Amino acid sequence: MLLTVGDDYDRELTELTDNLTAKINPIMTVVMGIVVTFIMLSIFLPIMSMSDLSGF
Repeated sequence: MLLTVGDDYDRELTELTDNLTAKINPIMTVVMGIVVTFIMLSIFLPIMSMSDLSGF
C-alpha cells in the first residue's frame, strides 16, 4: 500500500515539475533577451554619443 502511495506521489511530482519547467522556459527566454538588449544598449549608446561629439 505504501509503495502505491509513493508511486502516486512520485508521478504527481514529476508531472508538476514538467509543467512548471514548460511554463518557466519561455518566460526565462524573454527575460534573457531583455537583459542582453540592456547590456548591448549600455555598450553601444556611449560609443554612438562619442561619435556624435567628434562630428562624424
